[in-house]
Amino acid sequence: MIEPTQILYLIIFLFLASVTNSLAGFGFALVAAATLLELFGLLVSTPLISACALVVKIILVYTYWEHIRWPQLRPIVVASLCAIPLGVIALDYVPDLFMRTMLGVVIVGYVVYKVMGAAVPDLKSVWWAYAAGFAGGLLGGAYNTAGPPVVIYTDTQDWKPDMFRANMQTYLLCNNILALSLHFWRGNLTAEVGQLFLWAIPALVAGTFFGNWLCRFVSPEFFRKLVLFILFVIGIRLAMTYWL
Repeated sequence: MIEPTQILYLIIFLFLASVTNSLAGFGFALVAAATLLELFGLLVSTPLISACALVVKIILVYTYWEHIRWPQLRPIVVASLCAIPLGVIALDYVPDLFMRTMLGVVIVGYVVYKVMGAAVPDLKSVWWAYAAGFAGGLLGGAYNTAGPPVVIYTDTQDWKPDMFRANMQTYLLCNNILALSLHFWRGNLTAEVGQLFLWAIPALVAGTFFGNWLCRFVSPEFFRKLVLFILFVIGIRLAMTYWL
């Protein structure tokens, strides 16, 4: 039975996750999973986060529709969707702890590299977009962490904040739809997940619109720092998997 305190924590942290995602363009799963995994366990929280993220991303894709740039986005999405099933399969063959730790080290290293003021190379070839999308799909299928490879790639493309949010949300929405379909196929969308999802909807909508309102006051420089900070937190959490 779901307790009232669990519902309260669900609403609070999904509201915060929605605000974070609206401001930075990604990071919903990071904030949501920090508490939901402890409250409801892996089998409930994973499909629940996918369902909740779908609501947030639909709202944001609609909001930023005019800023989507399909030529830049298309190779990322295509490669990612092809890689997601491979990421699911890879879970049976690749040591989970090793991969999470190595991914975290790479992300943290990149953030430190950027903070030190080192120049990032211009990755102009379309094959870099395919590579970023493929890596994101693998990680999304295996660990629900599809964002970082694409965020790192887009950092070399000098996208404006609105374009970044629009393209990232569209990319993550496509990943989300496939992930949620897999959860449905595997029978993970249980009655408990559905009940919690209904409780979450008001917090998701309110958090997303509040985050969109806050975006009016966020400068491009602060936006870049926020993105790097969220990447750093993701990297630390992954690198410290063994001790967390």
